[in-house]
Amino acid sequence: MIDLGQVIKIAEKQSDDKKCIVTLQKNEHYFIKKTIYICRNMQIEGNGAVIQNETDLGLLIASSDVKISNLKICGGGISIRIDNRGKTIKNIVVQNCEMKDYAFSGLVIGASEGNGMTQNILVKDCVIWTEPLKKEDGTDCVVALDVLLTAGFSDKKNLENTLLKDVVIDHCSIKGHSICNIMSVPGLSANPDSTPVFKNCRIEDISVTNSKLIGSDDTVIAAQANYINNESCYCQNFIVCNNEIEFGLTGLSASAGSPMTGKVEKIFFREIKFINNKMHGRKNVGETRTAIGIGAGGINYKPTSCNKSGIENVEIKGNTIIECERGITVSAGYSMIDADAPSELRENYVRNIIIKSNYLKDVQNCFMFYAAWIEGRRFDWNWGVHHTTQTWLPPVENHQNKTVVVKGNYIENLICEENSCDGFSYLLCAAAVMARGHGLVTENKIKKNFVFRKNKHCNGEEHVAIRDVISEDWVTDGGNNTLEQSNIQI
Repeated sequence: MIDLGQVIKIAEKQSDDKKCIVTLQKNEHYFIKKTIYICRNMQIEGNGAVIQNETDLGLLIASSDVKISNLKICGGGISIRIDNRGKTIKNIVVQNCEMKDYAFSGLVIGASEGNGMTQNILVKDCVIWTEPLKKEDGTDCVVALDVLLTAGFSDKKNLENTLLKDVVIDHCSIKGHSICNIMSVPGLSANPDSTPVFKNCRIEDISVTNSKLIGSDDTVIAAQANYINNESCYCQNFIVCNNEIEFGLTGLSASAGSPMTGKVEKIFFREIKFINNKMHGRKNVGETRTAIGIGAGGINYKPTSCNKSGIENVEIKGNTIIECERGITVSAGYSMIDADAPSELRENYVRNIIIKSNYLKDVQNCFMFYAAWIEGRRFDWNWGVHHTTQTWLPPVENHQNKTVVVKGNYIENLICEENSCDGFSYLLCAAAVMARGHGLVTENKIKKNFVFRKNKHCNGEEHVAIRDVISEDWVTDGGNNTLEQSNIQI
């Protein structure tokens, strides 16, 4: 095998100042012993070359005007990383490449320094996947992410003022044995033992089109405007169109404020389009499968707070959804927390959402719209096929403790029309509050132009639940939870 790093060094010495062209031998085998830094305008024409990555990071692109094409990278931790390193870089193309058998990710886009911008990234005609890795006991070990899109990606250092803009993933096959096929978050730590702060990290103008997305054990596309220690961050203009999608737990997910730790406020996610995707649930997942989930404020697993955060301007049109428990869900405040520690969801919102001309086949619950949705019962986790006990938080022993406060969350201007449902249990579940477990719920609302009309349905049980509050266990209704039925035509 040939040392790719040496080949690139020789090409750089022989090139002029304007552009370096690296042409690899046709179908030859190369290796990477040490991370290759691409810090100038460069074109690597692979000619079908196979590159064995023997490092944590194979190719690091830190320059504008770079194109990598027609090669395969196998092994290592990360195949390709694009990192502006505190500058502005743009016009980067990864085309007709295969990234295979990585331990963490096939492609990572995210700055390691603040005050930079990464813009105009095209990933086209690529295959990104990995075989299941094995633990010492022989069981499968799921890799983290096939593609990671972040404005900031850091081990320990705090990052501020980073922007990821204009990323196109088109005609790709992303099929890793992974947690997520594509994860998009403003800031993410690469080290699980460190907690850097990401401030004013922004993601804008992302599109995933004409691709095949399978192999995710959790979520196919997880797009979030907030994650761990993300402050004053946001995401806007996210388009997922004309893809073939097989999903495990969740197909397409968009959330605004979703802290894993701490408290967040005023996080927004705007302009979302999920259009003309063909989606089907994987069999034998063992938990509830959701095709499309939209959520404004959410708290999961640990006592946290999310307030005044929201999602607005959403189009979900022309999608085909086949075989899953939940079709399209919308919630302004969502919680899985139910422990002896305070958490709260206040004044989170979803507004201006259109759900139109979708086809749902063999979906148990077609449409679920809740201003506040609490799934907090620790001792009884029976969402899916298997009845198990949740172990990541202890059960609440004093049922008089109202550990979660859910107040003033709302859905506004939701139009669901001209959809077709074939084979289902529930056509529509809509409520100001859907809750079980512990908590105080008050002043949550579905209001101002809630429209459900002209939807065709057949071969279903035709259950419809439209109520102010649906609750059980030890939930306390604090009052003023209301659903305004503006135009409901079943």
